[in-house]
Amino acid sequence: MGKNNSAKLIRSVLDSLLKEPIEGIDGVHQVKEIKGILKKNNPEITCEIYLTVDFGVKIPEVSWNVQTLVKSILKPIDDMKVGTINIHIIGVELKEENND
Repeated sequence: MGKNNSAKLIRSVLDSLLKEPIEGIDGVHQVKEIKGILKKNNPEITCEIYLTVDFGVKIPEVSWNVQTLVKSILKPIDDMKVGTINIHIIGVELKEENND
């Protein structure tokens, strides 16, 4: 399997495992992208998670909750060591008001 195919497989697996649970965290508006990086001779995975959050949330708290959730999901997988989990906030969404 080539390097690009491996990267696509890792991204697909992480997306299917993590996207829905992360979007269930209070304050997370939407997960835009999840990247997993595995380096040769290093069993640790580095995750890069790009998301938007709701206006008014405490970004450090939301980021911590995402990191904790990702670790809890990936840790039980055999031979998967979780290294760095980087959270990138790429936008803030205003909540829609109901004018009923």
